[in-house]
Amino acid sequence: MKILLAVCPWMLLACSAEESSGPTLHTIERGSVTQEAVAIGKIMPRVRVPIHSPWSGVVTERPVQLGSRVAAKDPLIEVRPQLTDRDRLMARRSLAGAEEGLEAAVELSEGQNLLGQAMRIVQGKPQLTRLQAQAERSRRATQVELELLLNGEAEDEGLTLDWFVRAPISGTVVELPVELGEPITPASNFGPGSLLMTIADLDHLVMRATVDELDAGRLVPEMQARIELGALPGVLLKGSLREISLIAGEKNGASVFDVTLDVTPTEEATLRAGYSAVARITVAQALDVPVVPERYVEYSSGPEGLTASVQVTSEDGTPRSQIIRTGVSDGLVVEIVSGLAVGDRILVP
Repeated sequence: MKILLAVCPWMLLACSAEESSGPTLHTIERGSVTQEAVAIGKIMPRVRVPIHSPWSGVVTERPVQLGSRVAAKDPLIEVRPQLTDRDRLMARRSLAGAEEGLEAAVELSEGQNLLGQAMRIVQGKPQLTRLQAQAERSRRATQVELELLLNGEAEDEGLTLDWFVRAPISGTVVELPVELGEPITPASNFGPGSLLMTIADLDHLVMRATVDELDAGRLVPEMQARIELGALPGVLLKGSLREISLIAGEKNGASVFDVTLDVTPTEEATLRAGYSAVARITVAQALDVPVVPERYVEYSSGPEGLTASVQVTSEDGTPRSQIIRTGVSDGLVVEIVSGLAVGDRILVP
């Protein structure tokens, strides 16, 4: 009798577990699916201009500092030529020769000698007047050149001439490698010469990144993106795809494509050039649609291409395959375009 009492409860538990065990069902619900392409890169200024000197010399003045904001045509660095006593002497002699040439032109123009009188008869007075004006311009140019060499500044025809290298764009000085007294090699056809500084437009930042070749074919300009910064966790920036390279590169043995995204600044944080960033570009999106977990969908190849299906229960209780048409997928959840509706149940594999 005691044995029966001990065995029966175990048998009842086994029978109850057997009756409760059955197929697991999943109910189709509504949801949203976003398909994204991941781009990895850095925040960079859209425009970054290296500044070089068109002439040789030494740095004698540097009115800007690292981080200074400059406007286009502002003076950046004064690079004066290294003058020797011979250079100064030759410049003064050139001015003296130009003044003598002007005196000779005046004598010819006014007919103060026989040659001038003969030239007035042969060439006419207007020609001699032009010769005198040309000699005057030559003397003036030589004088301005001498003033510029000796004083570092000169005035000519309403313009101020100096030895300052000026800013080609408005922006911020982000690199300043030269110091006062440092000799400068000019830019030429043989090389860029010495780098004086670098100016970048930090008001208009972009993200320069790479995407996998599998994602590149799905991207088009103006796609929206969410950008996360490695240095600022929790800060989420908005971006827009600007351009996609037409030529693939190679990274870690895989083909990648360069992309550029416009970055919308935020008041939450100060952005700095060089921050590492990850952009999630929205390729496709389906909102408030029937969805199913991707792992419940079976894909098979057939004469009509790739077919998607799920397992459902027939009226007699036996499982059968239900073909569905899928849409947007993020790898975890997929949109159901047709074949199932909200509220339908499928068998969980």
